[in-house]
Parts: sequence; structure tokens; C-alpha cells
Amino acid sequence: MSIHTVIHLGSGLCHELDDYLAHDPQHVLLIEADPDTSQQLSQRTAEQSPVEVRCLALAARAGTATLHRYNLPEANSLHPAEGLLQLFPGLRLLETVELETHDVVGVIGALDLDANAEHLLVIELPGEEISVLEALQAADLLRRFRHLRLHGGLEPLYRGSVPAKTLVDWLKTRGFDLVEQDDRDDPDQPYWLFALNPLKLEQAALRKQIETLTTEKAALTKDKTALTSARDEQAKLAAERQTQIETLTTEKAALTKDKTALTNARDEQAKLAAERQKQIEALTAEKAALAKEKTALTSARDEQAKLAAERQKQIEALTAEKAALTKEKTALTSARDEQAKLAAERQTQIETLKTQLQEQQSRVAQLESELAERDQRQALMDEELHKAEGQIELIKDLLLRPDGGL
Repeated sequence: MSIHTVIHLGSGLCHELDDYLAHDPQHVLLIEADPDTSQQLSQRTAEQSPVEVRCLALAARAGTATLHRYNLPEANSLHPAEGLLQLFPGLRLLETVELETHDVVGVIGALDLDANAEHLLVIELPGEEISVLEALQAADLLRRFRHLRLHGGLEPLYRGSVPAKTLVDWLKTRGFDLVEQDDRDDPDQPYWLFALNPLKLEQAALRKQIETLTTEKAALTKDKTALTSARDEQAKLAAERQTQIETLTTEKAALTKDKTALTNARDEQAKLAAERQKQIEALTAEKAALAKEKTALTSARDEQAKLAAERQKQIEALTAEKAALTKEKTALTSARDEQAKLAAERQTQIETLKTQLQEQQSRVAQLESELAERDQRQALMDEELHKAEGQIELIKDLLLRPDGGL
């Protein structure tokens, strides 16, 4: 079997080196975490050109780790040998060394291995096997190796280890066939040699594809069901909204009609309000004019009342004077009659009393003249009184009207 590249992770002093070189590989990469062991290995392989030794502590993820050194160098590991101590009671921990770990995917990925060539990967990383395998599988680097060799315990011998059967079954499901199990050197820690089976790999890929398609189909079926439900829900919602639209359209039409009617009513009321405003303004103006007229009439009434009172006083005064004159006239008339009687009786004294009579007659004439003058004045006063009474009656008539005289 021709091998193009051999990569041994956790090579130790690599007692298998001669077997590797027997396959005439173009490149043998030996990676060891222990600096002392790595230095010894470098010195031993210095003259062997295809061999490359690197001092690296590998893990699934880069970081830091503790190298555990035991009195049996082959037992050294980045994980405590908890199960191995039960098999070898004399195994003792000598010291621990803090190391920087490197990402196994980064290291192997940087080699850019030829996908069509035969490569061998040897893993001796106690406690880190399954993590490294999973990391390489996830990065699609594991299938670059047609041959895979593992060294580990049938039962977990280091912290972090898994039973050998778990590793074997895991590799089988990833397209690797178990070719050989070599337990001649140590029945508790045999070697397992695996070969990549392209058909299994293809079958695994097909199974994965089937699983993916099945998952996608289930997801699509679920999506279809959800979409169908959503479609039905949307259809129901659309029907409900159509009903709402029709209802709202009817309501809108009714509201538009009401709006038109209310707008017309509003305009009519606005017109009526404007007309009434004009009426109010006209009535207000008329009221103001009537108030002004009322004020003037009230003033005139008061003036006439004052004048009437004054003339009433004049009438009373004239009446008193008239009564006095009438009394005086009566007295004079009585005197005149008495004098006429006396004249008749004293005919004989006419001559004697002629002078006196003439004087009396002159006095009577004067009195009669004064009486005539007073009668004339009385007539004028009666006329003025009559006019005043007419004005008073007119004022009373104005004041006693139902509209308040306005």
C-alpha cells in the first residue's frame, strides 16, 4: 500500500516510524506535545528527509492545557490518567506543565492535503480523541484520510475519554470500516486500523441527504399546512373585511346623505340667522330710535306737566280773582239796585244827589270797564286752560298706550 502522507498526532518517540517509512511516503508529520520527547524525536529523525517533527499540543480548540508527566513516558497526556492508574498501580505523576494548545483543524487544514492521494492519520491523544475526531468531521477534513489508526483503552483510561466501542461505532457511521484490531502489545490499549469506505461515505451522504430532504419535506409539509391555514384564515378575514367594507360603504352613504341634509340645514339656518341678525339690527336701531323718542316725549311730558302745574296755579289764581270780581260785581249790582231803589225813593233828592249820582255812575262805568276787562282776561285764561287741558289729555293718551307710549 502506497501512502502519500502520514500524520501522527501525539507521536511520542514514534516506535512505528519504520513501518511508516516502509510505505515510501512523501511526507511524515510527527506532532508531539511534550517538548522533551519532541526534541529527542527530532534528533532521531534529523537524517530522514520525509520526516517532519513539530512540538505542538493539539486539541479541538485552541487555548491552554496541562501536560501530565508520569514515570512511564508513554502515559503522558493533556488529561489525568485516572483509569490507567487502576491498571498500573505503580504509575506516578512526576510533574505538570502548562502548555498552549493549537486548533487541530487549523493545523491539518493548513497542510492542504491532496484529496485524491492516500493519507494516513494516526491519533494518540488520550482523553482528546472523540473531540478531535468531531472537530475534523465538522470541518470536512476527516474524509481526506483513506486510512485512520487509533490507539486507546477498551474502557476510558483518561479523563475525557470514551469507551473504544463508542469510537469504533462513531467512525463506522462516518464511512470508516474497521480493518484490524491489534492488541498484541497491550490487550487493554489495542490499536484500531480503519479504512475509508467510499461507498459507505456515499451511503452516509445519501442518508444524510435523505434525512435532510425528509426534514425539509416535513418542514415544507408543516409550512404548507401553516400556509393553508393562513390562507384559509386570510380568506375568512378577507370575507369578514369585505362584509365590513360593504357595511362601512352603506354607513358612509347614509352618513354622506345625512351630511348633505345637515349641510343644507346648516346653510338654511345660517341664512335664517343672517336674516334674523338683520332684523335684530333693525329692531335694535328702531328700539334705539324709540328709546330716543321716548326720552324726548318723557322730557316733553315732564315739561308739559310742569307747564300744566304752572297754568293750574294761574287758573286757580284767576278763578280766585274771578270769584272776587263776581262777589264785587254782585255787591255792586246790589248796590246799584239799592241805589236805584234809593233813587226812586229819593226822587226828590235827585237834584241834590245828581252830582253824587254822576260820580257814582262814573264809578260804576269805571268798575264796569274794569269788569269787562276782567271778563276779557277771564276768557283768555279759559281759552288757555282749555288748550292746556287738551295737551294734558294728549300726553295722558300717549302715556297710557299699551306699548308704553312708544
